[in-house]
Amino acid sequence: MPHEADDRGAGEDHRSLVEDERLTRLLGGERPSEEAARRLADATALVGDEPAARPRRRRAWRRSRRAQQARLDAAERDARALVERILSPFDGARRVAVASTKGGVGKTTVTVLLGHTLASLRDDRVVALDANPDAGTLAHRIERESSANAVDLLDLVGSVRDYYDLRHFTSQAASRLEVIAAPEDPRDTRGITRSDMHELLDRLSLDYTLLLADCGTGVTTAATRAIVEAVDQLVIVTAPRVDSVHSVTYMLRWLEGAGFGDLVADAVVVVNGLREDTGVDVEALMGHFAPIVRTVVAVPWDCDLARGGTTDLGYLRASTRHAIAQLAAAVADGFAAPQRQGPGS
Repeated sequence: MPHEADDRGAGEDHRSLVEDERLTRLLGGERPSEEAARRLADATALVGDEPAARPRRRRAWRRSRRAQQARLDAAERDARALVERILSPFDGARRVAVASTKGGVGKTTVTVLLGHTLASLRDDRVVALDANPDAGTLAHRIERESSANAVDLLDLVGSVRDYYDLRHFTSQAASRLEVIAAPEDPRDTRGITRSDMHELLDRLSLDYTLLLADCGTGVTTAATRAIVEAVDQLVIVTAPRVDSVHSVTYMLRWLEGAGFGDLVADAVVVVNGLREDTGVDVEALMGHFAPIVRTVVAVPWDCDLARGGTTDLGYLRASTRHAIAQLAAAVADGFAAPQRQGPGS
């Protein structure tokens, strides 16, 4: 669980330094500690503002500098508030499912970016499990260290004694996020049953305090049903398209009817891949989901994510990083609730 005492019980200077270090990690920097505060003085690196051009006249220049400093101060306050929310403490282990009934909406991308952000800022061990039964690609979003997959782990789960045994089945990114791959061999026809998935999640939760599950699009499959039963929160991903919104709305209503109304009410919907030329009323789209779920987060389209390869927060646009930080904060807000005891758990 998070070690809150390290950065909350000391003096103001110590807390600021710790926050600066965490913000530096969020922004993807690999800079030494003594440079963190100076870099973070320009908090626009997080929120995407551009410095004002230098005015020609001295009085106007002074007014512009004051206005610019006010914007920077507000941006830094916003960034620190996000970090405080992301660092929210909790007891035990928490499980978060990232799901959608629509393919191609960026569900796997959202999973890995959320994982990078939580792992880089929190002291927890964070693992992302590729639970997509149809050749999931989560492990291709980081540098692969292990050739093992979820089925391999399940075959040997009885002999796994501790975290160090589990590390043989995971690949770890620079952010500290660990990933367990899905099976990729089409000749491997063994599926993961409902009881298999429960066993896998229970074993991982003994050594990881944050578990993200990247689900397949079939919400009624045995594996996905087991994940929904076992998780504490849902992150539902949709594209800013009418067909995607209809599919995700159907999923939320189905979950309510299947007895998971508590998860729906506490869910976070991510509208992923927003562009200026979307052609959709974004305000109306977000307003459609607002009465159904706890919060809605918009993530802009980013050319570095469009290629679908390895993902690093440091290469993304500042506006994208900020949106993912908002998502991580929204998920962490849910940690205030007690661990959920769902059907079948």
